[in-house]
Amino acid sequence: MKKIVPVILCLILTISCTDFPEISYEARRSIVYGDVLKDSRDGQEYKTVIIGNQTWMAENLNYKVEEQSICYNGSNPEDLNEYCEKYGRLYYWTAAVDTACPPGWSLPRHEDWEILTAYIGGSLSAEKLKAESGWKEHNNESANGIDGYGFAALPGGFGTSGKEILYVENGLSGLWWTATDSAGSAKAYVRSISSYINKEQIVRVIFDKGTLFSVRCIKD
Repeated sequence: MKKIVPVILCLILTISCTDFPEISYEARRSIVYGDVLKDSRDGQEYKTVIIGNQTWMAENLNYKVEEQSICYNGSNPEDLNEYCEKYGRLYYWTAAVDTACPPGWSLPRHEDWEILTAYIGGSLSAEKLKAESGWKEHNNESANGIDGYGFAALPGGFGTSGKEILYVENGLSGLWWTATDSAGSAKAYVRSISSYINKEQIVRVIFDKGTLFSVRCIKD
């Protein structure tokens, strides 16, 4: 016997198919939020999200490490609160790996990012990590994501290494330190998502440890 397709079944039962409740976009996404993380050091609170077997902060870290972290555009004090609250602070690698994350959390290793990337579908799945707003358009095309797992990645930009810090890429790129250095050298691995260069990709790059990047902590 042939199976009755759903459309025919709806007609037989004289029920409109549109009478069935629509599944919301939020419900279709695979978002499982964890407990709110309260940093005992300064009282700040962060959303967390469970992705596969990992629990990540769902916001960039904003804990102040003296002389080792700064807000984007730190040369303009009037902008500090705005940038810190939205994008978190930018950190030198040593601070990011040693002291930035709260107790029970740590800077993710290169391998942790690999696990995350594989779980969400591979390196061409950047839109699943990007927030749904906040990314600047490029060539009149939206660069926002779908935030499919609640990671809500934002383009916090970065600060260049050297005596005079230059702040670049805010609104265009998000870059996050990993705890994995490059064979004990002065460089370490970073994960990068862009709004204009390979914008669909989660890219692994290596940068000087004296550069200032964002931090997402992972639960131990």
